[in-house]
Amino acid sequence: MKEKRQVTQKRVIETVIEIDAPPEAVWKALTDAQELMRWFPLKAEVKPGPAGSIWMSWGPPWEGGSRIEIWEPERHLRNRGFIEAEADQAELTATSVVAVDYYIESRGGKTVLRLVHSGFEAGSDWDDELFDGTRRGWQYELRSLRHYLESHHGADRLVAWPRVRVSVPAEEVFRRLLGPEGFLREGKIEGLREGDRYRMRAVTGEVFEGMVVVNELPKDFAGTVRNLNNALLAVRTHEVCGHEPGAGHEGSIWLSTYGVPQVEVEAFRARWQEVLNRLFGS
Repeated sequence: MKEKRQVTQKRVIETVIEIDAPPEAVWKALTDAQELMRWFPLKAEVKPGPAGSIWMSWGPPWEGGSRIEIWEPERHLRNRGFIEAEADQAELTATSVVAVDYYIESRGGKTVLRLVHSGFEAGSDWDDELFDGTRRGWQYELRSLRHYLESHHGADRLVAWPRVRVSVPAEEVFRRLLGPEGFLREGKIEGLREGDRYRMRAVTGEVFEGMVVVNELPKDFAGTVRNLNNALLAVRTHEVCGHEPGAGHEGSIWLSTYGVPQVEVEAFRARWQEVLNRLFGS
């Protein structure tokens, strides 16, 4: 029998974001499958209400479901657990450790959304990496939600997601992606903060300019792209096989577009997949 690990400490991710949208729009964006796909996963299925479920997918192995534990429209949503297949929904119980709470509050004509993601263990390097990766993920995703609701509410999304597996440290992945042979042939983002304007000319000749959304070097950069109908660009690195040296990292470029022709989105994906392959010898 496999020995159970002794858990001595739990950690919590808590973050707050203000969105210029009514509470009912924020609630729907969190609980409606079509709305979820406009800012968060590539695919979603929702069985609404208490004891319902939410299943999301970015493609295998990045997919799974959670059971809805609290359903208070426009006030409080709690999803508990995360599983890899919808068929296993019945296995989720109130004893599942990981839970995500969304608290919604109307304030000054806007909506304040507070997220609490609990149940993380402490005590190993891999736990630390999982915790930090999830924290950084929510930092971007909640801003993606805000961007969708404030700039493209009701519009379907097309995503380009070129990515590559590498065996160099995450910092090196980022250095190449945001170097002269990647996005920053011209321009500078170091020192910029959320809300600052940025402009960079890439090795492909494309110009990206807009507002900084996330700038957490050396692992995350995201910004709006004004000249792509206010799209949202994210350049990210993260562990995919563990924290040990040589286990493998992924460098990825994520572009969320609204109202951009599919042929242009696919051309962007192909163009930047070629750049990634060249940068990392894939």
